[in-house]
Amino acid sequence: MGRGARGAFDWIGSFIYGLSIALVMYGLSRLPDPFGGILVAAGLTGGAGFIAWERRLTSPILNLSLFRGNRAFTFSSLAALINYLATTAVTFLLSLYLQYIKGLTPQQAGLVLIAQP
Repeated sequence: MGRGARGAFDWIGSFIYGLSIALVMYGLSRLPDPFGGILVAAGLTGGAGFIAWERRLTSPILNLSLFRGNRAFTFSSLAALINYLATTAVTFLLSLYLQYIKGLTPQQAGLVLIAQP
């Protein structure tokens, strides 16, 4: 496809992706329960199905060939992922610190953390 060319929108891929993410997130929130593990497994299976589906299309939502053919894109995406994971971990630990060590209520800790972004 040339620059500015448009392909058909992938409704099926969008549905598979959205359902997979929802299953993983809801499953993680219920994880001590065995049903939570089933939901996470179903979501991860759906994610694998999403990747298999996207590889077959000419105009996918997520063009996986970008990761295979461009090392700079792949490693910059990986670096961004690591950065966001570290930032999220610090925010989570800071919320616990503010509540348990400093004695703030959850609302007060949330108000302190809302100023961070």
